[in-house]
Amino acid sequence: MTDRDGVRKDGPGPDRAKALEDALIKTIRRYHRMSQDRRDDMTEQETCTKFILPMLKALGWDVEGIDDVRERHRTAYGPSDYELLTGGMPRVVVETKRLSNSLDGHHIARGKKVSYPTQAIQYAWNLRVDWVVLTNFKELRLYHSLAKTPEEGLVFAMTVDDMLYRLDDLSLLAKESVESGRLDALNLRRERKVVDRQLVDDLNATRREMYDDILQNNAGLVVSNGGGDGLRSMVQTLMDRLLVMRVAEDRGLFEADTLRGDMERWRKAGLRTSFARRLRMQFGEFEEVYNTALFKPGPIDSVVLSNGMLTRAIDRLYSYDFSLIDSDVLGNIYED
Repeated sequence: MTDRDGVRKDGPGPDRAKALEDALIKTIRRYHRMSQDRRDDMTEQETCTKFILPMLKALGWDVEGIDDVRERHRTAYGPSDYELLTGGMPRVVVETKRLSNSLDGHHIARGKKVSYPTQAIQYAWNLRVDWVVLTNFKELRLYHSLAKTPEEGLVFAMTVDDMLYRLDDLSLLAKESVESGRLDALNLRRERKVVDRQLVDDLNATRREMYDDILQNNAGLVVSNGGGDGLRSMVQTLMDRLLVMRVAEDRGLFEADTLRGDMERWRKAGLRTSFARRLRMQFGEFEEVYNTALFKPGPIDSVVLSNGMLTRAIDRLYSYDFSLIDSDVLGNIYED
């Protein structure tokens, strides 16, 4: 096998390939003995139990234990189905679909169509995992999560009838290959930043937008509140409040989707009133619960804030699962 840069990647040795082939044959035969009507009726859970988990087991993963395979880890884009772990760290995300579902299908997220490949890549990216498998067993695809699009991130695709003829590709997903670094040795070009770096860049862009928005709409008030230093303080207070609420939501300390839910209701109502009014009410409710100085009334609560700036800032924050962001990263963000 060669990778997309033309570099040869050795497949498994003959003994290992034979063992993988023998383990897969039973599962593939079960698939072919099943009638089309039965395949069409299978749920996603049945697909996993009868086909996908046995395939992972054939690849050397302990699907019955607790160290190799973790189920349903929450991310900002919903729960991933399985994560394959080595040394306690997730290395491959496995996103599953029912046998009758096309891998080119989509689901609806917040009123928008999201393709299954995009969904799978976003799961992995939020978990800071480079590799993601999308499969309904009838077809299997391997993607790299740092590609900008699923088309650019596709490493290989195969059907169930290809599996026994493409053991060198399939064995890249074997536990032994992941542990040894053989999968990572594909050396695919990273086209998207890791989630921590992207978060910092997004927050810096949001800060700049807040700075410009407040200055444009409140020039006189900014001068009376300390000029540039006062403006930076107001921007940092607003940013920190939004971040603290999002972290509290994702870590189960505050009701999930509070900010986004309020924003969506405001949008749907088509109100002409400022969204900042409702947002400040949320800040006050948060302060009543947690009695933190950050949310006590201050200069930021007297300025005009545009609806566009606030909704874009909140939309950006919901691209991330803050339960997965390192505390050190968050600490540095609060201090900047």
